[in-house]
Amino acid sequence: MSSQRLNSSMRYQFENLSFDADTGRLTGPGGKNGVTLRPQVARLLQVFLDNPNQVLDRDTLCKAVWDEGTVVDFESGLAAVLRELRRSLAEQGGKEDLIETIPRRGYRLKLDPAAVRRDQAEAPLDRGQVRRGIWGAAAFAAVVLLILSLFWPTPVEPPSDEGQAPGLGQALAILPFEVLAGTDMDPEGAGILLADYLLTELWQNGLDEVSLIGRTSLLAYRDRTDIAAAVAEDLGVNLLLEGSISQADEEWRIDARLLQIPPGTVRWSERLTAPANAPLPVAELAEALVTSLRETWHDPD
Repeated sequence: MSSQRLNSSMRYQFENLSFDADTGRLTGPGGKNGVTLRPQVARLLQVFLDNPNQVLDRDTLCKAVWDEGTVVDFESGLAAVLRELRRSLAEQGGKEDLIETIPRRGYRLKLDPAAVRRDQAEAPLDRGQVRRGIWGAAAFAAVVLLILSLFWPTPVEPPSDEGQAPGLGQALAILPFEVLAGTDMDPEGAGILLADYLLTELWQNGLDEVSLIGRTSLLAYRDRTDIAAAVAEDLGVNLLLEGSISQADEEWRIDARLLQIPPGTVRWSERLTAPANAPLPVAELAEALVTSLRETWHDPD
C-alpha cells in the first residue's frame, strides 16, 4: 500500500455502487437513497478502494482511518468501523462479503483492480472566486430570508424521538466511575475497577447489537472535559455508561447511568447499596447492574 495521504477529491465506481471521497457519500444503483458515511468509515472505504484485492493489515487500516497519535485498539475502534462500513455497503446493494477477513493477516476488498474506476473531481476554484461567490450568495440569501420572515408563519417543532428504542449497531463505552469525596477507598482505583468488572460482565452477557469499547481506547481521553463528544467522533461511540460511588449512612451507594450520545439523554439508571463495613463487592455490583440494564434494554417499555 502506498504511504501517501488519501486523495479526498477522488470519486469511485465499483460494482453497482459509487463513492465520493470528498463528501463521504455512498450511493447504490441510480444514485438514489444514498448515505453519507462518517469520516472514519469513509476513509476506511477509500483505503480499500485504493488497494483492491490486496490484504491490508490492522496497523495499515488504523493509520489510514485515524490521525497520528490517536490511541485505538482493534476490539473497539477498527472493529466498529468495519462493521459500520459492511452494513452501509450492504444497505446500498453491495455484496455482504465484499470485505473479506483474512485470519491473522488483515482484510481485503474482494474486487479485481480493473473493477474499480477512479475519477478525479474537478479542480477547485481560485480562493478569491470562492470567497466572492460565498459572500454574494450569503447576501442574497439574507435578503430572501428577511422577506420570508415577515410573512411566513413560525413552524411548529416536531415531537422529539428521544423515546425511540435504541437502534442497531451501537457502540458502548464505560467510563471509570467517579468516587466522591468522603469515601474510604482509592478514588481512582475503585472507579476503574468497577468499570472493568462491568465491561467483563457485559462481554459475557452483552446487549443485542451493541459492541463494547475497550478501556485502552479511552485512556487518551481520560482528562478531557469533552470526552463524550470526543469518543463519539473518534470511536463511533453512541452509548456511554457512567456513574459514581459514594458513602453515606454506613453504606456504599453506587449510581449508574446509560446515556445516548448525542444528545446525552439518560436511557437507563440504577442505584445500588452495600454495607460500608465491608469491602466494596465489585463483582456482585457489576452483575446486578448489568442484569438491570439488560432487562431495560430488552424491554424498553
